[in-house]
Amino acid sequence: MTRPIITLTTDFGTADGYSAQMKGVILGINADVQLIDITHAVGPQDIERASDVLADVVDSFPRQTIHLVVVDPGVGTDRRIVAVETEQRRFVAPDNGVLSAALARDPLRRGVEIDRAAVPSRTVSNTFEGRDVMAPVAAYWSLGRDPVEFGRPLGEPLRTSAIRAPRILDDRVIGQIIRQDRFGNLITNIHESNLSDVDPGRLCLRIGARSIDRLETCYAARPPGMLLMLIGSSGRLEIAVNGGSAADQLDAGVGTEVELLLNRDANPS
Repeated sequence: MTRPIITLTTDFGTADGYSAQMKGVILGINADVQLIDITHAVGPQDIERASDVLADVVDSFPRQTIHLVVVDPGVGTDRRIVAVETEQRRFVAPDNGVLSAALARDPLRRGVEIDRAAVPSRTVSNTFEGRDVMAPVAAYWSLGRDPVEFGRPLGEPLRTSAIRAPRILDDRVIGQIIRQDRFGNLITNIHESNLSDVDPGRLCLRIGARSIDRLETCYAARPPGMLLMLIGSSGRLEIAVNGGSAADQLDAGVGTEVELLLNRDANPS
């Protein structure tokens, strides 16, 4: 990369200046860095949602991009702050499971536990370690400094969050909705890898009292207003409505169970 990249994923929202303060700290250390907002709209303290979002986007960035993640219910406690890297990318985050999904596909190569006192920072607040500890570490890393300067090699394994996996049975997959996007599409935890050697034309998805037959390839494959299912850009099974909101039509959301029947004749409704 000609210019280093740092991405930001937080639950700060945009009404306050928290994310701007982090950017200011980073730019004060490395004015040449490229700052990319992944999202600041993760639900407050929603570690699993942040983990899912991060895993969806990291493959789109160049190798050695630094991903700074601040979704941190344990801020100010003795939970660890870590800087870790894989063969493909780098992360600075609290050790609370937020990296679980990303590291499941790209295993950890090296990690550092950050010593807060070793990080050069103009301010130190127990309530804003994203600004005062994590942002400086990411910025100095983008300049080529090794994070071990600010801590010690990782000893114990990273914490993991409960990655919601579907139940795989002989004739069906039982999953749940893990995310709703702004279009009302419902993203499940059923991955395309769970559907290998399955005839897309003989799948039937049941959600509540409704069912959807066959797997489509795009949102416009069915007439406007009709429910459909497809594999979305994240590689997960999605429920959608052409020109509408599946969440509204089904009155469903995060946590709703879905049942995908494999190679079954079904009557859609």
